[in-house]
Amino acid sequence: MKSIKRILCLTVAALLLFSAAGCANTGTDGVSSEEVEEEKFFYHDENGQIVATLENTRLLGRGGTSVFRKYDSETEITTRYYDVPQFNWPASGFEVTFVGTGLEVQLASANGNKKDESSHAFLYVIIDGQDDPDKCEILELKEIAGWYTVAKDLTPGTHTAKLIRKNSNDADGASQTGVIAYKVLGENGYMTNPPKLKNIRVEAFGDSITCGDELFRHSDGSTTSDGWRTYAAYVARQLDAELNVVAISGNGLICSLFGTELFEIPDQFDYVDKFHFSNDKWDFSKYQANIVLINLGTNDCAGVPNNFTYEQFEDAYVDFCTRIKTAYPDCVIVALLGMMDGRGKVWPSIENAAARINKQYGSGTMYTLWLEVAGISDSPVQGGAHPSIAAQEKAGEMILDLLEANTEFRRKQ
Repeated sequence: MKSIKRILCLTVAALLLFSAAGCANTGTDGVSSEEVEEEKFFYHDENGQIVATLENTRLLGRGGTSVFRKYDSETEITTRYYDVPQFNWPASGFEVTFVGTGLEVQLASANGNKKDESSHAFLYVIIDGQDDPDKCEILELKEIAGWYTVAKDLTPGTHTAKLIRKNSNDADGASQTGVIAYKVLGENGYMTNPPKLKNIRVEAFGDSITCGDELFRHSDGSTTSDGWRTYAAYVARQLDAELNVVAISGNGLICSLFGTELFEIPDQFDYVDKFHFSNDKWDFSKYQANIVLINLGTNDCAGVPNNFTYEQFEDAYVDFCTRIKTAYPDCVIVALLGMMDGRGKVWPSIENAAARINKQYGSGTMYTLWLEVAGISDSPVQGGAHPSIAAQEKAGEMILDLLEANTEFRRKQ
């Protein structure tokens, strides 16, 4: 039965491709045959699994296949496990398409064998595009390599599954997450090409605010980050856009929260993930951002002007934006600050930097936006220092208002 299914699927795909190519050659639809993507089919192997690859899995955010390391909490020894497609940045993840009634996924988590919940990785599960955080199931990864049911009892047919990481990216490697394999539920279930990249693509650079620190409360009362609840994720959802996030808590443009150099965000720009992928360079052709959000400067206030001058900060901001425009020639840049203060320090330097970029690339290349969200405090941590969910969403609305007033980007209807 399965072999017949494969033959039928491949025959239909071949006919569709022939038809599309014929239309392209006659010029009836304006699409060249080279632009028609061949539909592929992925079936269970002898073990009843479909191994995750970059062909059947579309990674969200900066990621790729790399060495996964497991941590033994008893011996405190970290060892090599195997290569898996990884997603380690906030709000990163993966997306697949399957034909069946449900999906099981084998996921890797470097901290899966730790007993404390606050050290575990958590993923939002988005089925068939339902991306509202309040309506999504959340998976807690309790094993180094465990199987999880992400969808079941669906109407037989084609479905999509997207898993989004809430955790931030840690320098010690404890935050590694990856996908190993799939099992499609339902009779003769299989997978097809993963969903294509959306037309609007957002990239956000920031610190703990952009990581979503203190937005997720654990059962023991502790809190960690939630990258799917930040202003950047909110903007992406409202625009029906893709999202890449490069953010590290405590870091800044030229110095850290401690007033000294650490892992400055511009140092990460050219790389996939220097924490876990070493010096692997990021291929910018994989993701051409239309909108770039920069929320840096809050932590820099700890070192400017004591250890660094305002002129150094401004020049570094211009340099970073120049690198962004080189990588994404058609993007619009929005420079943000204010959710945790900074107006009296580096904000004027950011405004000066924007003026210099607009002079170099043309008016409307870069905008500045002071995010005034003071007084909104429904954070899971009473008195917590970081912006609440409501404050993050208000910031997102302010960004969307700016984009709609000055660009072609609009909220989805």
